[in-house]
Amino acid sequence: MKKIYSLLALVCFSVHIVAATFTFSSDASLQQTVDGITLSIAQGGGSSAPKYYTNGMRLYAKNTITLSGTNITNVTITFAKQGTKAYAGLTASIGNLVSGGESTSADDDKMDVWTGSASTITFTLGESGQRLIKQINVNGEVITPDDDQPTTPTDPAPPQLDPSYVYAEPTTVIAPNQTVQGAEYIFISNNIAVSCTKGAITPTATSYFSAH
Repeated sequence: MKKIYSLLALVCFSVHIVAATFTFSSDASLQQTVDGITLSIAQGGGSSAPKYYTNGMRLYAKNTITLSGTNITNVTITFAKQGTKAYAGLTASIGNLVSGGESTSADDDKMDVWTGSASTITFTLGESGQRLIKQINVNGEVITPDDDQPTTPTDPAPPQLDPSYVYAEPTTVIAPNQTVQGAEYIFISNNIAVSCTKGAITPTATSYFSAH
């Protein structure tokens, strides 16, 4: 009998919470990776490249901040006004960004807060003005499958003949509206075939005989 197997696989996932903090100490801080999240601060569409300055990263018009690497759910950007330069706002490529307001001095720290769900986000500074980025905090999650669970093959129960059918010694087979003797028969019921060279089988309305 051919065996038919069905496979059942149960896949489980685990969630790792990410809380990465980015600070700045030199121009090398323009590129960082913390806890699987990569920060990249770049020139973008502006005419001046970002640069480390005193106690933070100076961003010029149209510079960009890109975060990527996992499912990011929250970003807090702490910043202040850069010297006497005009304040410039940020926009986000995706999600919801709430401004912390305009900083009035290098000591007047403000926070822009982003919320959403994305694996990559780009923040772009406005077309005029500057900012001094002091710190960036990122919260997110990494969803990974657990170790593969073994699959268990299941062998369906073998088909069973209806016990109400009667098998006897006489060589006469009695079927509805016919009596045949000395022939080989195939009894078919519920898709089960049984070859018979003799015997009496009393079929039900859902069974029939095939003579050979």
